[in-house]
Amino acid sequence: MKLPPKEACKNNPLLNLIREDDKKQYLCPRWGANQKFLTRHRIHTSFDLMKKYLPDNKEIPIADFACGNGNLGLLFAEEGYKVDFLDNEKNFFDYIKLKATHGDFNFIHADSSSHVSEKKYFGIFFGEGIEHMAYPVKTLANLRENLVTGGIICLTTPNGDYLKCEEPSWEEVKDKHERNVKLANNWGNHVCEFKMRELKEIVREAGFVPMEHIVVNSHQLSRSSFLRRVLPNKILWKLDKYLSRKKSKNGKLYGKTQILLAQRVH
Repeated sequence: MKLPPKEACKNNPLLNLIREDDKKQYLCPRWGANQKFLTRHRIHTSFDLMKKYLPDNKEIPIADFACGNGNLGLLFAEEGYKVDFLDNEKNFFDYIKLKATHGDFNFIHADSSSHVSEKKYFGIFFGEGIEHMAYPVKTLANLRENLVTGGIICLTTPNGDYLKCEEPSWEEVKDKHERNVKLANNWGNHVCEFKMRELKEIVREAGFVPMEHIVVNSHQLSRSSFLRRVLPNKILWKLDKYLSRKKSKNGKLYGKTQILLAQRVH
């Protein structure tokens, strides 16, 4: 994948906004930039985790739900997998076409909370989406219907147990239906940020069996531009794995991001 030319996006304000985000984050040209570190670590850790549990067969269909700028899905497409990108904003599809260099992929204009495909997937990625849902259990149950039996889902979401989390937890807002609906699906707004226990509970309630649940993107490495610049990714991410699990004096974690992989077993 590549950063699209500025000229290709300048006449569409939304495409230009997406490109600027990509330039600051996943495709940032500056080595050691904080947003690049956070985004790439989250995406590549999720990618490796999904590949660990997917069948060794690149003909199987994979889906990137609420795909946004499509980083995870494009990684799979570049590896030879057949990928469907799903989002309720068509501008993301136009952007992904400009960003992609190769791969076999299709686009589905639909809502992740309600779409059920005739095609069943072996793996679904739902990145930075569950915190925007008014009814997260319902959304997860719907995603489950898009998987084959034995299929896996990978969720990423901000960590409600993070040291500096200021958003309410799911327990605090789950009965505030009017508030949650108003905030849901609006860019920049989170309905809540799930504590690790809460995320695992709603995944189980939706009919999944959690398999792996980790935290990444430590507070310490986010603050240390020196370490991000001098350490290779392999060592940087190994250090991050250790630091993200550490707890502060008040029992909060230093890791900013949760990654949870679960399976549909029946």
